[in-house]
Formats: sequence, structure tokens, C-alpha cells
Amino acid sequence: MKHAYSCALILAVCFGVYANSLHNSFHYDDFHSIVNNINIRGFGGDFGRDFDRVQKFFSDPGMFSVDSKKGMYRPLLLVSYALNYALGDALIRREGTEVGEGGFDVTGYHLVNIIIHGLNSCLLFWLALLLTRNRATALTAGLLFALHPLGTEPVNYISSRSESLAALFYLLGLCLFASGSRQGKGWQLPAASLALGLGLLSKSTVITLPAVLLLYDYLVVCSGSWRQLKARLLRGHLLGWSVTAWYLHTITQNGFLTRSLDTPVRDGWSQFLTQAKAVGYYLHTLVMPVHLSVEPQFFEQQQVAGPVVLPILLTISLCGLFILGGLSLQRALKQRYCEVLFLSSWPVVSLLPVLVFPLNVFVNERRLYLPCAAFCVGLALLIHGRFQQRAGILQRPRIRRVLSTVGVAAFCILFAALSLSRNRVWADDFSLWSDAVQKSPLMPRVHLYLGNVHKEAALRTRDRELELAHWKEADEAYETVIELKSDEELSLRALNNRGSIQFELKDYLAAEPFFRKAVEIKPMYADANINLGSILLWKGRRSASADSMLDYLNQAISMYERALSVLPNQQQGLTNLGVAYQELGQYQKALSCYNRARVLNPMDWMVLRNLGSVHLALARRALAEDKPADGLLLKARRYFTSSLHFNAAEEDARVGLEKVEELLRALNAQ
Repeated sequence: MKHAYSCALILAVCFGVYANSLHNSFHYDDFHSIVNNINIRGFGGDFGRDFDRVQKFFSDPGMFSVDSKKGMYRPLLLVSYALNYALGDALIRREGTEVGEGGFDVTGYHLVNIIIHGLNSCLLFWLALLLTRNRATALTAGLLFALHPLGTEPVNYISSRSESLAALFYLLGLCLFASGSRQGKGWQLPAASLALGLGLLSKSTVITLPAVLLLYDYLVVCSGSWRQLKARLLRGHLLGWSVTAWYLHTITQNGFLTRSLDTPVRDGWSQFLTQAKAVGYYLHTLVMPVHLSVEPQFFEQQQVAGPVVLPILLTISLCGLFILGGLSLQRALKQRYCEVLFLSSWPVVSLLPVLVFPLNVFVNERRLYLPCAAFCVGLALLIHGRFQQRAGILQRPRIRRVLSTVGVAAFCILFAALSLSRNRVWADDFSLWSDAVQKSPLMPRVHLYLGNVHKEAALRTRDRELELAHWKEADEAYETVIELKSDEELSLRALNNRGSIQFELKDYLAAEPFFRKAVEIKPMYADANINLGSILLWKGRRSASADSMLDYLNQAISMYERALSVLPNQQQGLTNLGVAYQELGQYQKALSCYNRARVLNPMDWMVLRNLGSVHLALARRALAEDKPADGLLLKARRYFTSSLHFNAAEEDARVGLEKVEELLRALNAQ
């Protein structure tokens, strides 16, 4: 019962510190993997169809994202997103608009993330209890992990659920193995292998769990005895390694592993130097989590120089310590030091996949989520054990308890304050990327995303002066991206977005060179093709002759179709293609494009406005032909109303709604 109270306290503290994050917005990768990902929508109607779609999660990595090139094999994560969407859509519906927002209500996603983090903290309490056999130390470890600011990214950033969900099964597997090894219960070791399998279906980094279980067995259960370990290998580890082999076979068969390793991001030497430097960053961040950023200022290391020498020496020293410690463990170490060595080696092993395999992102905070768990157990041991061997007054149990209580309270208050502060940073894109620009001013990506925030703000405001200020800030941010000589993808996006600013300011001739240059550099760059198509669409609208207009519109359609051949689910491309067809009077084709775009994002006010305008045009055509138009006008009214619901500053939707109301009044008067 005491353990249940401890877990209840941990959960209460976890919910308390993250309560101010429940309404924080979607960010970054959330849009391609959740908001715009049609693969997670529409569950709950037909069990057979739902089952078939879930099966596809487990076979096709492309289901992970609206952009198949960003596919990942994380089927359990997708199932959690689909459940979130279905429950939100069922429970929360906005009345009076065409669109139900429930599936896009971020509160439900954050609530699940908080629950997962709370469960992880409880599992760490269990693991620490198994390791230390001391409830106070275990409770401290659970509380510290629940409050540690390194948990803020996996909780606030919905896409980081992959990290916390994987950690859930990682810790569960470790707890079951540790408990089964101690109590000898037959079901717990196979259950640990099941947890391993579920973790691998959440994120591939769980592949290190069998090695960590082997370490635990050797260091903690067998106290460094190779002979005892050999006797336990078949019963304790064969099933886990078999599950790992099955997973590797699965991701080879579905192409995920091959695609991931096809194009190396950097050569082996650069990877070694870069990640050797990363070890120093990770250690510093664990101990001093005070300068956190969604995009840490960290660069690739291509030669042996100052910033990398110390981390390399540290890494070599740690490896040497583990090897020498393992060779002489029985003679040199006592049981309690075996446990300390396990806590020291577990974080290193869990980080091996990101340290060894080159990834686009050099470092980030969420990779420290599992290492942070081990760190919190170590810190709890330090708080409760540091005074026990002291002489004098500090030997008294009451004094030690008081000092331990003060230490626990101090760290909990500090971590809670830091986490609450980080939650506020994650409130929306503006606060997130403004913070990142301050902390990582030399990282191009943070300027690109801050520019995008200003661009969105400019589109939504009705204050002309404020709009121009946002456009200016956005342009400066994109210019900074180009000046920082970032990689081609980021530079192209910045170049394209600078053109978009001129386009929105209606300086189309100034916008065109930006788009043409981007297409020249990368002919199949979808966004630039779409924007260049929009320039051609504008030229078609202002053409003096019908032939010239038709030529420009056909060129625009060609650009849109080229973009959609690269990204079939590109919402803006579908929307603009619909506009081109609408200009040609091909309303059914326009409706088809708009409806596909609306499936991708039911809350896009531009798509809703365009749907309203097409239905208004069809209603006018019906009235001219003396046909019923009431149904078309009512649909137009709903679409215009929905558009204004999502963007009250949208003037065209307001004008369209007024025209619809005027026609409806005229019909009712007849």
C-alpha cells in the first residue's frame, strides 16, 4: 500500500508541474506526422476497416507521415495518435461551423503525454526500489524524474511521444527483468521480452534494451561473475535477442532499415568527432539543465580541435573504466558499486544508436530522456547516502534524515521551477522559436521557423501596420538563414519564403525571381513550383487576351501538377490547382481539389473560403439557368462561416458571406 501511495504522489506531482502545458500548441514535425497526416483519421466507424488500417501501420513505414519520404516504422506510436484523434473527435465538437475540431484539439495529446511521463516516473520508482531496496531513495528518484526539465520536450512536443512511449516499455522491460531475476517468477522474464517488442514498435532506439538487460544481469544479479552469467544466458536472454532479430528482419523487409542507411549523412570520422563532442554536451545538459533549446547550438566536427579533445578523452576514459571494471569486478568491487556501475553504463548504452549512426540532427534534448532516468536514480542515491559515512553530528540518523529531506525539497523545487518555465516556452511557435533564436543564434533552422511564425502572424492580422512589421521580421529571418550558409534544403526554403512575402505583399514581379531561382537550383522543389504557378496564375488573370490567359493558366496547372507528382498530399498545391480550375470555370475539378485539400486540413480557412466561393458560383449559375440554388447557397454559407471562424480577418470570406445572405433573402422574398 505504501508503494501505491508513493506512485500516487509521483503522478500528482507530475500532473501538477505539467498542468500549464495542456493547451500548448502543435510544433514542428507535429504537422506532417499528426495535423496533416490523414492516415490517423477516421477511426471508430467500421471495425473491419479500422483493423485493416491498423495492420497497415505495422507494415508500411509511409503511414507515419503525410510525406512518405519522412516515413518511420513506429506503428504503436501511430496507433496512439489515431486513438487520440478518434477520442478527441468523438468528445469535442465545435457547433455552428462546418468542421469538428476535436481530433485537432491539442489538449488530449498533451494529456496522454503527461500520463506516459507519469507512468515512466512510477516505473523508475519501481526500478530504483529494486536496485536500492530503499523506499525513500526510490521515491526521490521518481519525483526527480517527474520534475526534471529534460522531460519538458517529450511532454510538450507531441512528436516526442516516440521517446517517452519507447521509454515506457524500456523501463517496464527492465523492471520486469530485475523483478523476475530477484523473485524467480516464471512469467516476468518473457513479459520483459514482450515489453521489448512493444518498445521496438514505438521507436528503434529500444534495440539497446537487450544489451542493458545483459549488463544488469552481469553487474547486479551476478555481481560481476562471468560463470553465473553464462548459466543464465539461455533462460534469461535468448527470447529477448530473438525479438530483436525479428524486429531487424521486419524493418529490413519493409524497407525502413535499407532506406535509413542508404545515404550516409556524414562520413565515419566526422561522425566520431561530432558525437565525441556530443558526449560532453549530453553530460553538461544532464547536470546543468538550464540552457535548454529546441535546437541547441551545436555544429559538425570534422577535425580534432579544442571543443572535441576533452570529450574524446572523457569517452575513452569511460570506455576504459568499464572494460577494466568488468575484468576485475569480482576482486575490486562490492555489490553496491556494481549497481553504481550499472547506473553509469546504462545511459551510455542507451545512447549508442544516436552516437554511432549518423543522423541529420546532431544533438537534441529528448535523446537524454532515458539517460535522465538513470541520472535521477544516481542523484537520489547521492542525496540519501552522501552523509552516511561522515563522522560526528552527521552520523546521527535524525540529522541525516533532515539533510536528505532538505536536499530532496531543494532539487524538486529547482526542477519544478525550471520545468514550469520551459512549459511556457513551449506555449506556441512564437515563444518556442524566439527562445531558440536567443539561445542558438547561429543555427539556420531556428531563424527559418521564426520567420514562418511571423509570416503566419502577418496573414492573420487585420492591422496593416502590424502586418507589415511581421513581414519585415519574416524577411529578415529568411535572409539570416541564407547568410548563415545553411544546407541546401534550408536555404531553398528561405529563398522560396522570401518570394512568398513579396507575393503576399502583391509585388508579384519582385516575387518571381525568388521562385525561379529556387526552381532552377532544384527543379522538383514542390513549394517553389507551387509558388511559381501562382505567379503564372496572377499573370493569367491580368492578361489582355483570352489566349494569353489560357496559356498562363495551363502553365500554372502544369507547375502545380509537377509539385503534386513529388508530394501528392501537398495541401497548398491542391488548393492552388483548384483555384486555377476555378478560374477556367471548371468548378467540379476545382471542388475535387479543394475537398482533397480539406481532408488534409479541415481547419484551413483559405480552403473553406474557396469552397464557399465555388458553391456561390455554382449557385449563381443555377439561378441563371432557373434551377434550385438553395442547397448550394446554404453550403456556401457554412463554408464562409467556418472560414471566418478560423480567421476572423478574412475579408473575402466576409464579402462572400454577405453576398450569400443577400441571395438567400432574395429567394425567401419570392
